Amino acid sequence: METKKFWSESKAPLPRLRIEANGNNYLIQWSNISSIKANKNYTKIEFICETGLFKFVSENSMSDFFEALQAEKIRKVKDDGVRIDFIRIEMKEE
Repeated sequence: METKKFWSESKAPLPRLRIEANGNNYLIQWSNISSIKANKNYTKIEFICETGLFKFVSENSMSDFFEALQAEKIRKVKDDGVRIDFIRIEMKEE
């Protein structure tokens, strides 16, 4: 079973992904997204970007969302029907 659609698709790739989560808005450049990972059932998806780690968690499969991430054709993601966690990564200067 697929999760209620919590993201909107774009017909063409966009330069940035917009994420609305926990009262905050993020614009993430696709070129800065790396290490996209999903579990076997696509109920947990995560990726790293320049500011931190985003985790998406749902009771249902998010395989369509995973495929759209691969194609870079997502306009906006909202925390409506899925849990979105953001963990800020602080870079240490040496």
